[in-house]
Amino acid sequence: MERRFEGKVAVITGAAGGIGRAAVARFAQEGANIVAVDLPGTALDEAVAEAEASGVRAVAVPADVTRSADVERYVAAARDRFGRIDAFFNNAGIEGWIGPMLNYPEDQFDRVLAVNVKGVWLGMKYVAPVMAAGGGGVIVNTASVAGLSGTPGHHRLRGEQARGRRHDKDGRPRAGTDAHPGLRRLSVAD
Repeated sequence: MERRFEGKVAVITGAAGGIGRAAVARFAQEGANIVAVDLPGTALDEAVAEAEASGVRAVAVPADVTRSADVERYVAAARDRFGRIDAFFNNAGIEGWIGPMLNYPEDQFDRVLAVNVKGVWLGMKYVAPVMAAGGGGVIVNTASVAGLSGTPGHHRLRGEQARGRRHDKDGRPRAGTDAHPGLRRLSVAD
């Protein structure tokens, strides 16, 4: 297999499971060194071990993407360990509570917005300058097609799940190619 990302550095949030863990494995198979980010207590070390089995260097950074200090810490880990960030898969996200809107707990709604909107923004805010200083790279934000239409019991998805697409449109002058030549941002809908 051709290793298209040999020597590159990929930071992946939500790396302990699902799409994030699959991305860790694939980037590693393609030769990228990995900074795997997920909440403490998740299968982060297992994801890193799988990456290292592909012959790359990898580091686990337990972090909450909703906290600036944690985001700064995973960005610093990438910069300090590898000297650069070439790819950022801004993938961490949660579904939240499913049920009638009138019964939706406010604290859970706030958590969904914090992870799925603020977490995406914080990641771009802190990764983009390091990426630009290294000559550029690619930011991929995961979003959900559920934000395009209504689904019974998934009322919060209409406003929030299009987060990646909205961040791309609204964020372009601040964090995209207009502000930092050499950076590209893409949205991936699950």
